Amino acid sequence: MSSHDPIGSGGRTTRDGDMGLVAKSDVPDTPTDPFGHRGAPPPGGPGGHGGYGGPPGAGPAMDPVAIISLVCGVLGLLFFCCCSMLTMFLAPIALIFGGWSVVRIRNHPQTYSGAGLAWAGAGTGLAGCMLLVLFLGLYCVAMLVEALGQM
Repeated sequence: MSSHDPIGSGGRTTRDGDMGLVAKSDVPDTPTDPFGHRGAPPPGGPGGHGGYGGPPGAGPAMDPVAIISLVCGVLGLLFFCCCSMLTMFLAPIALIFGGWSVVRIRNHPQTYSGAGLAWAGAGTGLAGCMLLVLFLGLYCVAMLVEALGQM
């Protein structure tokens, strides 16, 4: 490479003022993508999705059981104040589905992701179950105190 060859093409440049440009005959006639990369387009058309599955490099899919677990757990905690009967159903579902999802994600990491959601769903389900146990315990103590007060 000479000192007058600014783009390092090994002397195959033409002089256009002080700019060294590659001669038109030296440039291959390959198509370029919008980013200026040369070469053949990816298989499957302009989107680059050849065959089945998601886009390349997308990784494993989010486990839907983890999402269900988190939704049930959050709704169970939200409805605890106004409708604790609904929490009696949603909190155990969140706890069970969260644990199931953690096991699924651990056993199939190439297929499922979302362990954080699964743990959050299991945690909110556990919190809802603990609130229910506390609430039922306080209710039983209140009923016992009332029954003893009437004697």
